[in-house]
Amino acid sequence: MTHCLIQHFKPSSCREWNPSLYRRECREGLVKYWQLTVSRSWQLGGAKEKLRDFHSFIESLMIAEGTDADTRMSVQSLLFRI
Repeated sequence: MTHCLIQHFKPSSCREWNPSLYRRECREGLVKYWQLTVSRSWQLGGAKEKLRDFHSFIESLMIAEGTDADTRMSVQSLLFRI
């Protein structure tokens, strides 16, 4: 079971949560923690160093979770449409 920083256990609402650039909470988190923005065309924007760090972080999560290569390629193509 995945650790939740808010609850002692991960409630079903959290297990069903899918992060997305379309979610206001996710966009706010990108600004607050990564200093990245999302354009009206749904592309990430910000300093090249911050974008690189964010991409590396997402890639490390996918590798740690054992995400298959096809999914990693799909996510990378989405993230690098900048």
